[in-house]
Amino acid sequence: MPYVRCIECKQLIPAGEQQKHRQSHRWDKSHSHWSWNRDLPAHKRFARAVKKRDGHRCTKVTNGSRCTVTEGLVAHHLVPLAAEGGHNPSNGVTLCRAHHRAVDRHAR
Repeated sequence: MPYVRCIECKQLIPAGEQQKHRQSHRWDKSHSHWSWNRDLPAHKRFARAVKKRDGHRCTKVTNGSRCTVTEGLVAHHLVPLAAEGGHNPSNGVTLCRAHHRAVDRHAR
């Protein structure tokens, strides 16, 4: 899928989703400037969005039941950044530390 760069925040977004992305930009009246939640680094915005979407709970399913861990969570990139996976929340899942170690060990 081709990507385009947002002219306002410089983030890479899938072509065809520009309108949806632009709606995430908002005017911050308290600071008299556009705020795109850019005070945080990209990896932290990614982690927050993924964890929020997944209900702040590990998403690993074993034997038909979802992991119940809600602390020490990690936002895992499905497609690694080195393979140009990016920080789009659709490229992530929330995992507890144990499941994250297992996934990383398996990937080697």
